Amino acid sequence: MSTTLTLRIHTNEGLRNIPLEARPLRVGRAPESDVMIADPAISRHQLTITPHASAQGIAALFSMNPLSPNQLVKDGRILTEGIIQPGEICFVGSYRFELHATAALPKAAAGPLPEDPAGPIDLRLVEPVERIAPRWRQVNGLLGGAGAGGPGSEQRQVLRGALLPGAALLVCAALGWVLLGPEAAHRATDPSEMTGPQLPDLFAAMPKLECPDAEACLTRAKDAVQLAAKLRNSGSQDLITAYKIAKQLHRANQALGADADRIPDLPGKCEQARAELATLFSDLYFRLQQARRNDNQREQLAVLKTLRPLCDEDRHAFCTKLELQYRLLKD
Repeated sequence: MSTTLTLRIHTNEGLRNIPLEARPLRVGRAPESDVMIADPAISRHQLTITPHASAQGIAALFSMNPLSPNQLVKDGRILTEGIIQPGEICFVGSYRFELHATAALPKAAAGPLPEDPAGPIDLRLVEPVERIAPRWRQVNGLLGGAGAGGPGSEQRQVLRGALLPGAALLVCAALGWVLLGPEAAHRATDPSEMTGPQLPDLFAAMPKLECPDAEACLTRAKDAVQLAAKLRNSGSQDLITAYKIAKQLHRANQALGADADRIPDLPGKCEQARAELATLFSDLYFRLQQARRNDNQREQLAVLKTLRPLCDEDRHAFCTKLELQYRLLKD
């Protein structure tokens, strides 16, 4: 039985499925690449993907171009190269890479099946299983006045056994509303994700640069770009630093609008910062979802603690719920 590897790349244009063969696969913006991604944010030679066999089975080795400014991120860690197992994901900029393995099923032998050495089975010898309908379908007069010991009494016991668990849930929800407030009661009956099924727009809460005229906007945009450059040169690669860099470049790009080209490569820098922020935030979002599915409160608290500085910087729509969940887990 053979196994084949397939690389799935999530791009702005949709999903691409690329089979991995024995030879290395070059991914980049250059037209001669084996997998071309026509995006200015991707390097001409971005990375090389090579099938890799080990004791754990087949996988793929992702090797980044050391001259590229983009980074390979897996499980929140930045790598220059790494082994990606089937079912795992990694990110390069705003692009998501998934590795899938498909096993070829063995073919059935041609021809009829051999005869059973025990001989044919006589179905007439099999005892029939008596199938009956549930009690609530057998008993007539469900709402009528049946006697205490008759079928109506048994039916009412069945109904009470079915309705009592639902009534208990309603009572628990009401007690949660009274004792802990509406937000906590909603959390007890509706375990939704902090950010919902889709990632929130982190740029919606960023304040705009206020400037009276075009020249003032240009001056303030240059100051914002310089501040972003200082933050990038600091070497910090945490979430809040990536957020501040993206925020300054976004505000500068937004203030200049159609004149953004007056600052060299401002749109490109802004798009790169957006992609880096999206990668870090989506990885934390994935970790938070996994921690909730596994009921790992320590991991949830760690992720929420990492996200809290975003709310200190700007008040996002999810901040109130995030802070409430953080307090509940911490207490």
